[in-house]
Amino acid sequence: MALSGTCPGHVVKDHSTPPPVADATTPDMSVTRAHTEPEKPLEKAPENSPAKQPEKKVIDAMFEAFAQGEEKIGPDGAEELCRQLEIEPDNVLALVLAWKFGAKENGYFTRDEFVNGMKSLGCSSISQLRKQLDSINVSLNSNLADMHQLYQFAFEYCKLQPEQKLIENTIAATMINLALDKRPGFKHVERWCAFLSAEGVPSVKAVNKDQWDCFFDFSRQVPDDLANWHSDDPWPCLFDEFVKFCNTH
Repeated sequence: MALSGTCPGHVVKDHSTPPPVADATTPDMSVTRAHTEPEKPLEKAPENSPAKQPEKKVIDAMFEAFAQGEEKIGPDGAEELCRQLEIEPDNVLALVLAWKFGAKENGYFTRDEFVNGMKSLGCSSISQLRKQLDSINVSLNSNLADMHQLYQFAFEYCKLQPEQKLIENTIAATMINLALDKRPGFKHVERWCAFLSAEGVPSVKAVNKDQWDCFFDFSRQVPDDLANWHSDDPWPCLFDEFVKFCNTH
C-alpha cells in the first residue's frame, strides 16, 4: 500500500532499519581476485624495441671505430680488432672470427658481417667476443662437422678474387697449418705443409679445391706410418707425390 503524500511509482526508503555495515573481517573479493589471478609472463622485447636499442648502438659504434670512417673495416681496422682481442692476426682465433662473421674478403669486414656476427654470437663487447672465440675454438676439437665447415671456409678465405680456383702452395700450407695444427685426430699436417712449401718438390704450384678437401679426409683416415696407403687408392695424384716425399724425408 502506498504511503500518503507520495507520487505513484516513487519508492520511499524505509529508514526504520539501518543499512548493514560492512564487516572489517569480510574479505574484499576484488582484492582476493587480484591476488589469485596468475600473472602474465613478461614478453621478450622485439629486436627493434627501445630495450634492444642500446646494444645495437654499442655494436654500431664498435664498427664505426674499427672502420675509421670507411664503409667497411679494412686491414688496419682488422689488425686493431685483433690487438684489442689480444690475438695475433696469424692466430687460429683470427680465422675463427672471420668464419663466424662470414667474411667474404680476407682482412675486411663489412658492416653487415660485423654487426650480424656480433649479434649471432650474443656479444656487445670485446671481452665477450674473446670469450666466445675461445669457447668455439675449443669446441671444434670435438665437433667434426663444425671443424669441416671452418676448413672449407679457409679455402674460400684464401682467395684474392672470387673466381679464383687455385691457392698458391705456400699460402695453402700456412692456412691448413693454421686450421688443423694440434687438432686431435688430424695427422700429417706438419709433413703436408712442409711438402707443399718445399721448393721444386710438388709438381703443381697451387692447390685446387679437390686436393684441399681430400687432405681433410686423408689426414684422418691414413695413419702416421702410411701403413694402409695404396697407390691405386682414389686420392689425387698429388698425394702419390706426398707419400714419396714422406718416404725420402
